[in-house]
Order: sequence, then C-alpha cells, then structure tokens
Amino acid sequence: MSLHPDAATFVQAILRDPAEITTRLVFADWLEEAGDPSSVAWAQFIRLMASTDPMPNRGRVRRERNRHLMRLASQITTTLHLNAEQLVGCVEYLHRLLPQPNFHVSLAGYPLLPEVIELIPESVAVEHLVIPLAVQGNRLLAAAVKPNDAGTRRTLEFILNRELSFVGVERELFEAAVDHSYQRWPLDTFASHLVLMDSEDVIAHSRVYFEPTAPQHIQNIDPDEPFNPIYLPGPVQRLVWSMLFEAIKLESTRIQIGPTADCAEVRYLFGEEWELQDAMPLRLLGPLADEIARVAGLHSELEKVGLASGELPEINGDNGVIHTIQGLITMTGEGPIIDLRIGTRPPDEDGW
Repeated sequence: MSLHPDAATFVQAILRDPAEITTRLVFADWLEEAGDPSSVAWAQFIRLMASTDPMPNRGRVRRERNRHLMRLASQITTTLHLNAEQLVGCVEYLHRLLPQPNFHVSLAGYPLLPEVIELIPESVAVEHLVIPLAVQGNRLLAAAVKPNDAGTRRTLEFILNRELSFVGVERELFEAAVDHSYQRWPLDTFASHLVLMDSEDVIAHSRVYFEPTAPQHIQNIDPDEPFNPIYLPGPVQRLVWSMLFEAIKLESTRIQIGPTADCAEVRYLFGEEWELQDAMPLRLLGPLADEIARVAGLHSELEKVGLASGELPEINGDNGVIHTIQGLITMTGEGPIIDLRIGTRPPDEDGW
C-alpha cells in the first residue's frame, strides 16, 4: 500500500524527531479520519503505543495489551520503505510508529559494523534469511526476508539470549548484504551451533570457574543425533565442546587455534593435511584458552612459564569408544595458541 502524500509528510516529520509524541498523535487523528480499516487500525496502534505505560508490568494487563497490538498489526497493510541509516537512527522508537515487520529496509551502501555482524554467523544468517543491523541494550534489530516469521524470531531469541526485532528486506538485497558483510569470515561450521556470544557474556565467563566443573566424561547421549551444546552451562564451554564433537564427527585427530592479524583461525588435521575449518573474532580466543586451561588444570603452569599441557575430560563415542583429548596452550605476544590432540581407546572393563 503506497502512502498518501500527507501521510508521507507526517512520517518524515516523525522520523526527524522520533521521540516527539505530539506529531504521532496528530498523525493518528489524520489516519482515523481517512476511514479505511488499515488506517483506523494504524491510528489505534499509534495511540496504544503512545500510552504513558507502554509496557505494563502486570502480567495479565501486559498479555491483553500485546494481544490487542497483534490484532491491530494484522489489520495494517501499510509498508514503509527506509534506508538502513534512517532505520538504525531511530530504532528505539520504530515499534511506536508501526509494527516493525511493516518496515522494509534498503541495505545498499550501508556499512554493517563487524561487532554487530559477528553476532550471527553466516550459516545462521543464510539458513534463517536474517542479518543483524544494530544493537540497543539487550535488543537486536535484524533485517529478515520473512519478517513475520514468529518461529524464526523465537528460535533466534533463544539462541542469542536477546530480544529480537525484525524489519523486512528484499531477498536480493539480503543476499548482497551477506556477500559483502561476511566476506571477512568466509568459513563457518561449528560456530553456527554455538549460542552466539556477545562481548559482555564472553568477558563475564573469562577466568571464571564454572560450577559444577566439567564431568569426568562427556557423553553424547544419542550418537545418531547431532551434539547440542545448549545444555552446557556457559557460552565459552559450549564453544569448546561443540568444536571437539565436530572434530570427532569429521574424524579429525587434531585442532589448532591461533591468532592472525584480524581473526583467530581454526584448523583441523585430516591424515597429514591441515584444513582451515573456521574463523572467529579475536576477542573469543582468550576466553577459549581460559576455558580449556580450566578443564585441563593448566592455569598455574601457564601463569609460571606460559606453556602447559594436560588432559581434558574424555568423550564417550559410538560403540563404547572413548575419545581422549590432550590440550597444549602456548602464550605468545599475539595471543594464545591452542593445540588439541584427539585420540581413542577402548572402554574400560567397567564400561567407561
């Protein structure tokens, strides 16, 4: 539905000063006078979002209000097309003007920040047709090819441990943005299984000893199903065990992780050939080494001489085979270098 010229004027005025409430309420009056069902629903939506208590704390009141908003949103047929700069500049107020899936964004020429784009690995972005745009507090604004897909939004909110808002984007613009924004991170395998970590979460788990500590054996309960690291207690711990389970599944015998100029590279050994398997932001390398040092008991030696090795908990594989992991960490001026050697042994007489 294209905007009436007067409505377009109102919208531009609102976008220039999105915090100002009077213009929105005058626009709501104009919409109601227009009389068509979509405009009337939009007017009611604006007024409800302009109420003095936009997010009531009482559960029943809040649920009733949200149901009312959802009913109104389903009746609004207007779509507003904005460039990404406009959209990101007023992200805090977008939901007060129009249901966010009714905004469609143009990403052409807009540089997505690396610290934002890395919140969603490329494989997750491509699978769900979603690309992150901006972060405000615990809320992530993302452009989605299917912005009304509540199932995808709930899934990613669970994975990201963030509130998530979708605006729409055309498929071609989405694909172009993915090609451009993820070109620094061409590889993405185990990272797509991670609960995607924000900076505060990673820092909070660095040099913190998890309780309870890792069990003596880590067991994949159903070998026919992919390992799900979501059940481990912290994001860095999920990263470590996701990587190890993937390497075992791929029949790699060794993992090396080390810093480069702009990322940390992850390489797997297959036979006598090393393959570049993944890349991750450098900020994850320290917490990753710290977690491996914790479960292998290497901290004291690392602090003394900057080089330490030890055993990680064993992993129970198919047919009773036990996978052993020897960890070696070397501290360098550029950052830690992590070397994980994966071996196997038959089960003990007691079954482990």
